[in-house]
Amino acid sequence: MGFSDEIKRLVELKVERLESIPDAFANRMVAIQRAKFSEVLSLLDELDYSNGSIVVSQSNLLKIEQITEQVKEVLTSGEFETVVGELLNEFDEQAAITYKYFDASFDAFEIPTIANEILAQKKREAVIDLLNSTDQYLTNPMRQGLSNAVTTGASRKDVISLFKLLIEGDENTVGRLERSTRQIVSDTFALNDRAITNEVAKQIKADWFLYTGGLLKTTRPFCKSRNGKFYRRSDVESWGELEDWDGRMAGTDEKTIFVTAGGYNCQHSILPVSESVVPNKFKTQSESDVNIDISNKSGFDVNINELKQHAQLKSKEYGLTSDIGITIKKANSSGGSVGWGLPNKDGVLKFQNHISIETDGTLSISKMKQVINHEAKHLQQSQTNKMFLKKNDSNRWAIFWEGKEFMRMDEYTKITKRMSNPRTKYATRLKALREYVNLPWELEAHLADGDAFNSLLK
Repeated sequence: MGFSDEIKRLVELKVERLESIPDAFANRMVAIQRAKFSEVLSLLDELDYSNGSIVVSQSNLLKIEQITEQVKEVLTSGEFETVVGELLNEFDEQAAITYKYFDASFDAFEIPTIANEILAQKKREAVIDLLNSTDQYLTNPMRQGLSNAVTTGASRKDVISLFKLLIEGDENTVGRLERSTRQIVSDTFALNDRAITNEVAKQIKADWFLYTGGLLKTTRPFCKSRNGKFYRRSDVESWGELEDWDGRMAGTDEKTIFVTAGGYNCQHSILPVSESVVPNKFKTQSESDVNIDISNKSGFDVNINELKQHAQLKSKEYGLTSDIGITIKKANSSGGSVGWGLPNKDGVLKFQNHISIETDGTLSISKMKQVINHEAKHLQQSQTNKMFLKKNDSNRWAIFWEGKEFMRMDEYTKITKRMSNPRTKYATRLKALREYVNLPWELEAHLADGDAFNSLLK
């Protein structure tokens, strides 16, 4: 059925403001920097000079903190306070737009009391973060620069150049007031919007979401691959289990992902939608297709698109239902791995939906595909509860295979240590390697990876 014209207008307005409001605030900061520069320079007259240079004296040393605080006062009072107040009003306006969207999209919508409390808290946090960031990026560097100038007897001309760089910036550096506030405002405004949206989504028990927002040159792969697509709640929750992606915020998990989204400086919205507007292709794809996020941190050239297409095909073949992150790293040898996640409410650990590929530069694209085949098979084993980790009756961690305890985790660790320790005798390492590849989960994964382990054994 699609969105009505009014709902479409509200969605576009809500998303557009995630970018335009922080940008407008940053532009106002630039204007303040320029307007206040001459006033800041006049504070330098309080120092004592001799022949155009600062006198290295106790009197000037005592003025460092005084001038620093005066500079902060000049830049963060008056117009700055007015702009911050206007920003907080925009928080209220954004919430009002969100409520209008829900009212137009869902029957019997009521604003949750806690949503307004979240709004008030996020506004307080915005002010605190702005002040703290101003100290970090403006006041502290200003104090340090002024201290260096006074203790070395720098010329007045040099001090003016330093202050101009710190306050106004240049063609390569933004001014400190702009720098200290731009990302803070971008993040706090978007986090506030998503937090309120998420609270209402929980109240109405929304099960479908649209990942929506603009695409910029700086848009990261995580957001780019999801933008404009519809997802079930379970799909979004699975993103929180991905190990890493560029920009990922600390503390992101299956619950907080609805608020943190793509992470730092993310201006996208995970918008609850009525199932009636979800195209049928997403209703069928949601259960069979997963997003593949690949990050190449190896420094070697890798055909990411080819690798991504292969991983997508394997995820379908294996019936994987959660998005997968793949990181390619530089290492002294080549191989792959998956890692255990955190215990769930039943004390069971499963593999994180993340594959690490290690390469020393000699791993071909076909070998990387074999690594994906192998490790994705382990993800399948974990997702289908065929393999998992939990404490046994003796309260010791054990690997369970096909519903039964197979071996203790410390026994498994001994095998892997003997296999990988270069100081271990070759015969011992080879014996451990054969034990390892004959474990049932490795045998199954070995059948999926082609000849990867055969090559290893040779």
